[in-house]
Amino acid sequence: MKFSIAISTRLSSAVGYEEQRDSISRDWIKLLSSLSINNYILLPNMEANMISEYCDYHSINGFLLTGGDVIGKDIMRDSVEFAALNHAKVKSLKVLGVCRGMQMISSFFGGTLKSVDGHLAIKHKINDSKSRIVNSYHNFAIDNLPECFKVICRSNDNSIESISHKILPWYGCMWHPERDGIIHPLDKKIIQSLFSL
Repeated sequence: MKFSIAISTRLSSAVGYEEQRDSISRDWIKLLSSLSINNYILLPNMEANMISEYCDYHSINGFLLTGGDVIGKDIMRDSVEFAALNHAKVKSLKVLGVCRGMQMISSFFGGTLKSVDGHLAIKHKINDSKSRIVNSYHNFAIDNLPECFKVICRSNDNSIESISHKILPWYGCMWHPERDGIIHPLDKKIIQSLFSL
């Protein structure tokens, strides 16, 4: 049986049309293509009670929660991602959360967010083993991280930049690997790990 990763979508609109659409950045398509990854489908913003049936039908074995939008702005997206995380928790599926996706992972377990300055459309260091520079496109950071997570990296202002769950195969980062011209080897390893099922 072939398994797939479901990639969350964000609300968007098309110029000249009065309709809401679900979309992802083309940067994700470009990145996944460059890594020869094609076992994914989009996770539409549907009724949350349909998520488990949708995931079972499409043999979903993991989730990529993408960035964009502040939590609370699109209630349907929030509820779909919470339902997806519940499905992943019950079945111990892999989850990668990027930016907003990492915030959702923390929020799912009761974590809270705070407003931060100096993290929007800049690059900054994180305290990983190589003190690497990452991109940053967010106005909110995790304030209280649930105890079921460990902090992997922080930025110079002590904001949490990446996390992993202590038991579940869940990982989150606040930077956008899809927006880098050349993917960092550590990000490549994490993404390939998610998609190699």
